[in-house]
Amino acid sequence: MDYELGYRNQVSRRMSVDVTTFLSNYADLRTTEPGASFFTFNPAPPHLVLPETWGNLARARNLGAELSGTCVSAGAKIPI
Repeated sequence: MDYELGYRNQVSRRMSVDVTTFLSNYADLRTTEPGASFFTFNPAPPHLVLPETWGNLARARNLGAELSGTCVSAGAKIPI
């Protein structure tokens, strides 16, 4: 599930400000799960087997904020 909240304000004819916050929650992300390792002689040559299976066991959270502004001075647009 994702959430985002933003605000924009034109402070004056020449200046504006943007503020945004966001939050994302993720579930059932792809994982690899290790199995029990074992040594085998077949097929040759002798070797160690390290089995892995796919799973959906991971979770994650992402959050942050952004701040930006613009100032126009004598016809030139200047990002802040």
